[in-house]
Amino acid sequence: EAQRVSKYHSEQVSILSGAVTLSGTLLLLPPADGPRPAVVIVPGEGAASQSGGYALADRFARAGIAALIYDKRGVGGSSGDWRSASLGDLGDDAAAAVRFLQGRSEINAQQIGVVGAGQGSWVAGIAAARSPAVRFVIAVSPSGVSPAAQELWRNQNNLRFAGFDDRLAGMAVKALNLTQDIGVQLANGGLTTPDWLRNLGYSAVADLSRNPTALWYRVRQPTLLVYGGLDKLTPPLQSATVISAALRAGGNGNFTVRYFPNANHDLMLAPSGYQHEVLPLDEYAPGYFDAITGWTLARITDKPTPPSDNLPAPDTSVATYVQLPFYGSAWVQLIAMLVFALIFLVAILSFPIAHLVRLRHSDNTGTETEGQLRGMAWVIALLDLLIIGGLVGVLALVAQEDAEKLATVLPILSWLAFITAVLTVILAVASWRTRSFAYGWRRFGQLIFIAAAIAFIPFLLYWNLLGF
Repeated sequence: EAQRVSKYHSEQVSILSGAVTLSGTLLLLPPADGPRPAVVIVPGEGAASQSGGYALADRFARAGIAALIYDKRGVGGSSGDWRSASLGDLGDDAAAAVRFLQGRSEINAQQIGVVGAGQGSWVAGIAAARSPAVRFVIAVSPSGVSPAAQELWRNQNNLRFAGFDDRLAGMAVKALNLTQDIGVQLANGGLTTPDWLRNLGYSAVADLSRNPTALWYRVRQPTLLVYGGLDKLTPPLQSATVISAALRAGGNGNFTVRYFPNANHDLMLAPSGYQHEVLPLDEYAPGYFDAITGWTLARITDKPTPPSDNLPAPDTSVATYVQLPFYGSAWVQLIAMLVFALIFLVAILSFPIAHLVRLRHSDNTGTETEGQLRGMAWVIALLDLLIIGGLVGVLALVAQEDAEKLATVLPILSWLAFITAVLTVILAVASWRTRSFAYGWRRFGQLIFIAAAIAFIPFLLYWNLLGF
């Protein structure tokens, strides 16, 4: 059973990681019977400070295990900038923290592990795969899919929590796919990675497609995987299955999976698991801390699994970057929106002008019909232009994760799309049957408009706006 103490010593420390200096705090018991085991608690996603790991560090220290927490680079007292760092860079920081502990006389250099939660579990895994000094790994809510796929899954859950039906949630997910692809295209083009992408902690675009199976396949150390059954940020059962298979394929049979059915992504109790809901009790799942400290004390003397040449290759098909069909890619969709917008804008401006000009055929019997069709075309152009503007707004709201405003905007766009689709069909049929919509050179421009309006219907179908 884990040792329980009431007092331990806290010491402010500085850790060198290349050109970066990390500010940290080391929690350990006063000198006793020889060097102690220790853990490095890796910061999570975003601007994570060492305070976020204090609750866990406190439990480790009370169990007789020294704990090192530190500010992420660019946060608190640490130099550098996490927004320009890749997951690999952050993994190097965690490995540097392990080396720092190895140099402390109070620490047993052969009993140092890393602990990471969420995005921190990626970092912990990278540090373990790169550094043999890491003797064990504790990963809390580690993802078994790529960060790109995880973001889609997380946003789908948030949208459903906001009351979206399957159709509107699917539309918002396509918008998220597109915003991701825009970020990837901009970054790959040598431009600055967009802030919304950097704020996720994926300044290196390659991190979005990072494959967890390829990572955990290379982790040979004893490993504890901890999941909450109500996790809505990472698919818990799928992730546990994928990472367990990767560890096993890599020859690592010394791993344990702990599952807390009533806990969320942070292993805290929650009615439904959604992070942004009001929690009735701000408390961790019962047994969570005892599980990880007890497992650590039982595994600190275990040695990593030696590499083998007779192992199957990892199954990397489970976590590839979300590849969009060519018609859903950023360039195709944005160019389509621009072309449609230009055609509809010209139509909006030209139809009223043409109505005021006396035409050569103004005395034809078809003039009244022509005027009605022209008016209908003007309404269609206006509605279609409003829909395009609304889609641009949807992309911005998805990037901002503003589900409340999305819940208002998407149904309105859906109704506008239905109306414009019906009017477009009526306009196309009436124009073909009457053949009096235009004469001479004007007919070419009007045919282009009708063709664009008809082509806009499949565009609406792709965005789930017609409800079919």
